[in-house]
Amino acid sequence: MSKKSRRKASCIFERSTGISFKCKRGCEAAEKERTVLENYGIITSCKCPLYGAVLPDCGINSGELSDELVSGWLVKIAKPSAEQRSDWLRITTHYGYKGYVRAACVRLLAKSSRGELMWEERKRLCRINSDFADILCCPDIRASAAATLYRDSFVERLEETKKERADGWSKVRCADGTEGYIHSVYLSPRKDDDEYFLRGNLLWQKSLKNITDRDRFRRRLVECANSYMGTQYRWGGKSPKGLDCSGFVFLCYMENGVLIYRDAEMRQGYPVHEISREAAEPGDLIYWKGHVAMYLGNSRYIHATGNSLSACVTVNSFDPEEDDYRADLAESVTAFGSIF
Repeated sequence: MSKKSRRKASCIFERSTGISFKCKRGCEAAEKERTVLENYGIITSCKCPLYGAVLPDCGINSGELSDELVSGWLVKIAKPSAEQRSDWLRITTHYGYKGYVRAACVRLLAKSSRGELMWEERKRLCRINSDFADILCCPDIRASAAATLYRDSFVERLEETKKERADGWSKVRCADGTEGYIHSVYLSPRKDDDEYFLRGNLLWQKSLKNITDRDRFRRRLVECANSYMGTQYRWGGKSPKGLDCSGFVFLCYMENGVLIYRDAEMRQGYPVHEISREAAEPGDLIYWKGHVAMYLGNSRYIHATGNSLSACVTVNSFDPEEDDYRADLAESVTAFGSIF
């Protein structure tokens, strides 16, 4: 290849990937580096714990649970460190959260360039909208379950027959390749996306532009929050088996197409910004040091609390005249936040 041809190939690569390498090996070095940088995977286990750190000698969690992922979620896999065990992966989620997961929970997708992350296929993804849902071997309520998935897992919608559709069945494929049938009422369109891996924080701006009716959006947030009422508190939890405070509000927003920061804080680059207490409306967020809740209006809020008197998703009030008033929270609010 001539120098002119090599320069042309290098320019094409740089435009398609956004990565530029100034070295003698030219595109060969760039392709090798790109393969390392652009590794992705899909969660295949029904629930995948994410930890903040892992001990390199024995692979045992060295800290508390940070987050939970469910089947069908896309992750970006970082280059392993020299001391990292092969049975653990260091990943970034599709909402920008980082940590370690067991390699057995992930199906690897080695992609060679940006923009080729199964976008067309992932447009067919649906979200499980019930706490749990069985994927049956055939469209019959008496059939055995090939898999059971948690709420907010993603499945790929396949073609079913007219009769199956008329009978209320949908044919789906799970992230691990399992195919089967599910009651159609347990499926909802996926509203969030994976574009964080292509555009970074620009996706927050895109998701807000899709909200055409703010009042309707707020009502849906509150409805979603109420659907988790009574779910037990679990540190780092983000599933119907248990939720922590930030996992709870994160899921309410994700199910409605907006990805907020996973922890109990407002972080730059994410859509929630501080507002006055007087400006707060239903669906907005309330922050304390290490805690977050959703405002319901009329001085009431819903949250996942580890308080020994409730330890679940529950409703409390800022009004001292109400039975569910909590003085410890009413007197220690640090901020109110909104995406609007």
